[in-house]
Amino acid sequence: MTVAVLEGTVASPALDIALCSDLVYLLPSARLRLACGPDAPAPGVIWALGRAGRKALTRGLLSTADLDSTEAVNIGVAHNVIRDRAAVSFPDGASLIAATTARDLMRTNVSGGPGLGLELAAFRLLFAAGDPGEGALAFLQKRDPSF
Repeated sequence: MTVAVLEGTVASPALDIALCSDLVYLLPSARLRLACGPDAPAPGVIWALGRAGRKALTRGLLSTADLDSTEAVNIGVAHNVIRDRAAVSFPDGASLIAATTARDLMRTNVSGGPGLGLELAAFRLLFAAGDPGEGALAFLQKRDPSF
């Protein structure tokens, strides 16, 4: 799992790399410069905006203004605004595979046959990772899961 913590003004190519992380946290001072001057955002930024959803992609393609930390979280480009770098942690007992798979499924906008295929592929990934077995066993034993 990759985690990016951003502060100050971040532009491409560093922004391309940061937005491809599994978790993106921003300090309050962070500003994301999506556009490359008067041009469209870099391909890596466009991919990350598309992964975040239509709202983020529309914002990135139609406006050249920088994203502040609050707006970046509101449109799904980043996960949270933190006050201190030490605040970055993954919740105890959480499955990394399940968290990233769930995040990617929620960000997709696919329905019908392709959507069902994507859901089946995600289920197979999670099942192969062992998370369902441990989760079910922990539930039956009335204990916290150990992923």
